[in-house]
Amino acid sequence: MVLGDLLDRPVHFVDITAEQARDQMIRHGMPELLADGVIATMTSPLHGHNQTPLPTVEQVTGLPPRTFCRWATDHLDAFTTPDSW
Repeated sequence: MVLGDLLDRPVHFVDITAEQARDQMIRHGMPELLADGVIATMTSPLHGHNQTPLPTVEQVTGLPPRTFCRWATDHLDAFTTPDSW
């Protein structure tokens, strides 16, 4: 796993329902409409972890798309600082 490798420790994942995920997002300050959108995206049959990013990413942000590994490396502090949880 990418995060486990970057953190040099095991990372355990717990499956939760879409409703549990939505509730946690809202509890941590995400607006309901956004939480609903995230859940809809994550539960869509078109969602995939290994899809090549579309050129839209760069067109909209002006930055080239990053892999999850690159993003996680750039934000590693968010996974090691308890205040960010």
